[in-house]
Amino acid sequence: MTLKLNGTNSEAAPAYAGDDADTGLQCGTNELKLVTGGTARATVDSSGNFGIGTTTPTSNASTNLHVSSSGPGTNAQVRVTGNNATGLDIIQGGDSTGYVWLRDNNDLLFGTNNTTRMRILAGGGLTFGGDTAATNALDDYEEGTWTPTFHSGITNPTYTNTFGGYTKIGRLVTFTLRMDAGGTTNSSQARIAGLPFTSNNANIQGGATFNYAGNIVGNADGLPTLHVSANSSILSFFFNSGANFNGNSGNGVLGTLHIHGFYYTA
Repeated sequence: MTLKLNGTNSEAAPAYAGDDADTGLQCGTNELKLVTGGTARATVDSSGNFGIGTTTPTSNASTNLHVSSSGPGTNAQVRVTGNNATGLDIIQGGDSTGYVWLRDNNDLLFGTNNTTRMRILAGGGLTFGGDTAATNALDDYEEGTWTPTFHSGITNPTYTNTFGGYTKIGRLVTFTLRMDAGGTTNSSQARIAGLPFTSNNANIQGGATFNYAGNIVGNADGLPTLHVSANSSILSFFFNSGANFNGNSGNGVLGTLHIHGFYYTA
């Protein structure tokens, strides 16, 4: 191949080219462009910024690698591959969404001071420090609302100022509720339905306490206890002895109730 010098020095005819006249190096004022097919593909500008897919690389420091997509709506992507690896991609999506994607079925680690501080497991979930156990991984976080209603204990209940909120971190659900119920109390166990998730079927469910118990009157042991049983989305009322606390027990459950509690999902 013969090296050719082109005095016009344009992208269509770069200054330094081989047998392909529109592929080579174009020399500008304090900048250098790598040209293929008559189009600049990479640029080193006067500040030392290196741009791929752009002729005007930008930086937030004295030097920078700037990768740009070739057109609107397309992704700009950098891929790093090791031995036999599919690749680690850093992507700016055409919709401006950012991605860091490990294409291989392995963990993604983040560290400081030459030490792993955080790990995204290949199967999903986040661990901290050197922990690699999937059972310890944070794999869910959610906040939301729910609507508490009496499942039993009140006939034809009506509600005012009723609200429920929850936060779910992994399997642990913490919840709050505020109810002001009317109707006719009866002799069935007082139970509140509508918890946002079903509890697990192991012997580690959960319970709740009153912030404000309205008209409820307990016995000598105090206010009733509140329990979430296995495989359930219902909060049940009990006397401290373990006997059912019914809708008409202890002056009844009508009126305003404020309750907070927790339980575990499957």
